[in-house]
Amino acid sequence: MDGCACLVPPPNENVNPMCVDPAWQKWLQEYMKGSLGLSYEYDPNQATFGMSYMLVGDIPVDNNVPFNTDTSEGVWVAEGPHLMLLLPQELLKDLPTDPYAGGPYVMWEGSEFVHVMVPLEVTEPIQ
Repeated sequence: MDGCACLVPPPNENVNPMCVDPAWQKWLQEYMKGSLGLSYEYDPNQATFGMSYMLVGDIPVDNNVPFNTDTSEGVWVAEGPHLMLLLPQELLKDLPTDPYAGGPYVMWEGSEFVHVMVPLEVTEPIQ
């Protein structure tokens, strides 16, 4: 991927390695601002195609609401190895939002940070 940046933090339970193209770099920069409670500007309607991957997987997150930390609410998923795609929103309308349906699904539908998750192995529900 041209212009790709691979982020390989020291091993810990909160962050896993990922590689992101320039579109995802912009997405990630604004997402990190939001996760810190800062003002952010990201318009998914203006997003260009983007690709990212996390071959180690990721920590559990709410599939419905970005920045949710209340594990008693939402649909939580701890995705194993996966790709993530940024696409124009009109291409997402027919994709499922259930992370356990098998195959690609939309994460954070209706939010600025909507994207497509493409699992590379079967995702098991969190117990």
